[in-house]
Amino acid sequence: RYGQIKKKRNNLTMKEWQSIEWLSWSKISEFDWARPYVLYTLLAIPILLFIRTVFKNRTQIGLPIAPMHGNLQLGWSRDLRFLPAVFVSMALGFIIIALARPQLSVQTQNKISEGVDIILAMDISQSMLNRDINPNRIEASKKMAKDFVKGRYQDRIGIVLFSGEAYSLSPLTTDYETLNEYISQINPKMISADGTAIGSALAVSINRLQEANSQQKIIILISDGDNTAGNLDPLTAAQLAKAYNVKLYTILVGAISNTNTKDTLSAAYNSSIDEQVLKTIATTADGKFFRATNSKSLKEVFSQINNIEKVKYIENSSKEIIDVFPVYLRWAIVFLLLTFFTKITFIGNILED
Repeated sequence: RYGQIKKKRNNLTMKEWQSIEWLSWSKISEFDWARPYVLYTLLAIPILLFIRTVFKNRTQIGLPIAPMHGNLQLGWSRDLRFLPAVFVSMALGFIIIALARPQLSVQTQNKISEGVDIILAMDISQSMLNRDINPNRIEASKKMAKDFVKGRYQDRIGIVLFSGEAYSLSPLTTDYETLNEYISQINPKMISADGTAIGSALAVSINRLQEANSQQKIIILISDGDNTAGNLDPLTAAQLAKAYNVKLYTILVGAISNTNTKDTLSAAYNSSIDEQVLKTIATTADGKFFRATNSKSLKEVFSQINNIEKVKYIENSSKEIIDVFPVYLRWAIVFLLLTFFTKITFIGNILED
């Protein structure tokens, strides 16, 4: 945040100071002033100009100079000789404004979450290629997982994949863009071992959460519930999760249960859906069981979990002060240079000045 404010300050004082907007009353009225009493000295500028004019008229020695190109030429040339006084007045005005220290206030609000650590344990076994959910179970799960990740704020999320074995694809992180890239690359070929090791997936997920310091730890397990592999019983793993204060949400995806289908790919990967094991482990670990029979219901499940585990935020507001007096110092320098330029040209009158 400091870097953003510093960059904005540099933009105000270095890159945008040439804008005429800085000279408008609407812009000046936005400022807070560190030394507003200095602005009263602006009244001295017209007084000084008046005294200078009176003194100049009384002491000026007039010389008869014949007009070279007629009265018109002499008239506008005489009028231009007022420019140095105008430029000096402008320079003095900007110097006084700078001395008054104009400031802009930048209001910032920060959200601080209590911090929730979430592991998405995703089944990538061959049975998840079943097309009873369009386009198939695993692709529908991936899409909803991405939406879930996007809906979180400052939660650390990790990914565990499992089929016949389980391993961690991503540690807990708040880099949601990278997480979504990982999710996009998920496919059954990432684990060669056949089967569905739900107990092993829970064990790996719990180990990941043990590294976390947050008080709220969650596992969201997505599977068709057909536990056919692994050395650890899912119920034992769920009891372990409860002992470590880890809440478990289980999502059963799939609508086919030992039925015939004309879809050859679905028939090849068809398997019995085991609701009971997912219900039991969810209840054991103080979580909740959900059933998703199509893409719409799967989306609703993730929405429910997102609402249940809504993060509580603490909002902190702060006010950053940016000094913009360098803008007016630069304008003062510009008008001083213009004064010098007009003094060394025909506009200046060496006999008068």
